[in-house]
Amino acid sequence: MKKFLELPKACFYHVTFGANWMKIQKEGLKAKDGKIFLLNSGVFPVIAALCADQIRDKVEKSTTVVLLRLPQFLNNFRFEEIMKDTQASVENNKIFQNFVCRNIILPDHIELVAIFETRWFLLQLDSLAAEANVTLKNNKIGKDALALEYNIEEDPLNSIWTPSDEIKF
Repeated sequence: MKKFLELPKACFYHVTFGANWMKIQKEGLKAKDGKIFLLNSGVFPVIAALCADQIRDKVEKSTTVVLLRLPQFLNNFRFEEIMKDTQASVENNKIFQNFVCRNIILPDHIELVAIFETRWFLLQLDSLAAEANVTLKNNKIGKDALALEYNIEEDPLNSIWTPSDEIKF
């Protein structure tokens, strides 16, 4: 993770609902219990696999789903602030889920990636999530995440995905 945070294009992602996005633009992304949930992949099938249940459970909350990017160059996350999500229930997905121990991420440190209509997003989730869960163990993205989080296998600097690899629709 230390090497990842030093990469010039390193970033994390956060998924929220449109109603929350309006508030985030004014007040920033605020922590719950001192932690902000982050994803360390911007690849859409991975995001779908990670967010499927949370979005489905709250589908009536908002008509839009918002994908946010939190670039390292704007946020200067420290290694000591990043924790792995130990409550993640699916082992394949656990490697992509983190928390940052901060009370707030300021609005000008957050980039909007995309806004999706919630019902369309849900239609995409099932097929994308199933595809991602099946292929993550043998996929370059999954191997890179393992190397980052657990500091094993290959050197993440030689194999890390870049923003050009992310958000493929």
